[in-house]
Amino acid sequence: LRVTCPGCKSQFNISFKNPILSMFKWDTSSSTLSNLYSFFKRFHQLPVRAKLTIILFIASLIYLSISFYQGKQIKSIDTPTAPQAEQFLL
Repeated sequence: LRVTCPGCKSQFNISFKNPILSMFKWDTSSSTLSNLYSFFKRFHQLPVRAKLTIILFIASLIYLSISFYQGKQIKSIDTPTAPQAEQFLL
């Protein structure tokens, strides 16, 4: 968007890009190491709130993945049954 200042008639461009979405771009012509370096460089340029959002999102995905995996690992333990109490009729 091209904007002109009404006071001094200076012109400048404004873009409305989502910084979080632009952070995850991946260049297939570059190496993986180069892409990771670019990712962390773009991450450090984000505002603090965006950084916290990304960190909390990734942490919650890791937590859910671990809890789902551990839930599959739990096996039922067979416990011996206690003797039944005798019931007396009075």
